[in-house]
Amino acid sequence: MDTYTKTTKTGWGQNIGKSVMGVLVGLAMFVASFVVLWNTEGRTNLGKVAEKAIQVSSGTVETAAAGQLVSVTGDLKTNSPVGDPTYLKPGPYVVVYRNVEMFAWVEETETETKKKTGGGSEETTTYRYVTEWTSSPQSSSEFEYPEGHTNPRMKVQPDTFYAPTAGVGAYTFDHRSATLPDAAPIMLTRDNAIAQWDVRLIGRDYLFMGRSFDTPDVGDIRISFEALNTGKKVTLFGKLAGSDIIPYYHKGKTRLYRALSGTHDEAIATLKTEHKVMGWILRIVGFLLMWIGLTLIYGPISAFLDVLPFLGKISRSLIAIVTFFIAIILTILTTVISMVFHNTIALIIFIVIVGIVLFFILTRKKKPATAPATPPVTGA
Repeated sequence: MDTYTKTTKTGWGQNIGKSVMGVLVGLAMFVASFVVLWNTEGRTNLGKVAEKAIQVSSGTVETAAAGQLVSVTGDLKTNSPVGDPTYLKPGPYVVVYRNVEMFAWVEETETETKKKTGGGSEETTTYRYVTEWTSSPQSSSEFEYPEGHTNPRMKVQPDTFYAPTAGVGAYTFDHRSATLPDAAPIMLTRDNAIAQWDVRLIGRDYLFMGRSFDTPDVGDIRISFEALNTGKKVTLFGKLAGSDIIPYYHKGKTRLYRALSGTHDEAIATLKTEHKVMGWILRIVGFLLMWIGLTLIYGPISAFLDVLPFLGKISRSLIAIVTFFIAIILTILTTVISMVFHNTIALIIFIVIVGIVLFFILTRKKKPATAPATPPVTGA
């Protein structure tokens, strides 16, 4: 491992200037957070869409369902096996993925910033260069210290190989454009791997190009494979067109064209779970955008107080705490309002409640005030 250190000093005025620029970034993030949160609740739940699919038998083509969203459950099949023409013999696969890794230099960075009395700062960046297996080696020209850390071009590229056709039962579909289940690793043997003079089989996981697998050199290559096997039980969703299942577009916009592992009910459960998980991920992303954006907006205050580092540190902590709770409240409000406006029934209920409240307020205002009772007149 090679290690280098670089130190950069920045003055008080420069730090204030950077914080002012950060305000613009913060405003953009703050606005973007509302867009993310609003659109999150308006996403189409494909699990609910899939519930309306007509279940057709995998044994014969049901022409009565032509042009409609259907689901068919059965085993994946193909009329012709597929492999990697260079490194893997054809086998019972619908899709084969060639994974390629190169032993290469990787740049790791770690930055530490120290505030100085007077508002300036000193930033120390440590660059570490290590060698490891990676599927996306960096170009050495992108390194801070490229000398002695040269990565050659990968001699083999990742690739995907598709069987000519794919189907489920009596139906065929375009497996190149449909979303498919996760692939499984292929166990390599002398029977299915294609031997070459510069390629060696290592165990049951890799084909290796290099001098020594245990002590590889920079530029050495290892290849592994994953595949979606025939015979796997799946449920396919799409629009029926003859004996083909093609992409289905819900309301002409949201695409549903997918094969999922398991039965019809299991596939729907998977779609609903994915929708729910993605919803929470997007809500967290929206919250973080809002929180970080608000923090950046108030950044110049801390930059100004950095003239005495402990004041800047205290202000950053206070700003982070206050903006955290503001972001939490705004995130919840935006999410609830978006849920209401994207749910027809909830929106109708909301409008009715608002209407009743307004009617009550207006009728109270129009009601004439009761004149005070006149006391009876008594004789002298």
